[in-house]
Amino acid sequence: MTSRLGRNIASRRRFWGQARRYARRLVGERDSAARIARGVSAGFLATAFPIPGMQIPLSLFFAWIGRGNKAVSIIPQFLSNAVTMLPQAMMQFKIGAWLWPGPAAHHESAAKALRGMAADWDWRALADSIISVFPALGKLGLDILGPLALGVVVTGLAAALASYPPALIGVWTWRAW
Repeated sequence: MTSRLGRNIASRRRFWGQARRYARRLVGERDSAARIARGVSAGFLATAFPIPGMQIPLSLFFAWIGRGNKAVSIIPQFLSNAVTMLPQAMMQFKIGAWLWPGPAAHHESAAKALRGMAADWDWRALADSIISVFPALGKLGLDILGPLALGVVVTGLAAALASYPPALIGVWTWRAW
């Protein structure tokens, strides 16, 4: 009984050791903790953009601009999905409308316009859907697009700034372990 328990513990330790080595190789063990944390922040900044299909290229671009780890910048994209994008966009519109200096559209008209854009999205024709998003954004008008863009920038920067310290501390803890 004890030898079987000992083998089980040894196999778990071996598994976690291998998983740790693989994760370190993936993250880039030679990268500094600050570079990895900048990659996480770039990923959270890109997650704020409610445009499906564009978040991963945006996260790679922001990681490149911020000199962050590009592999790590993709990880936050898995927190945002098609189900959460419409509520996220509505929250961003409300934040942007609150901060917008000019007149903003009423919440119901913005919700109707955003729902219409979401209804036109087709996952089977992803390239066509991505191409059709930009003209649809142009048709929203400044009363909707202005507050939405401001809300996207504000929430994206807030998420990026909020994610940097925990990511930095997490990398330090991971490496000390």
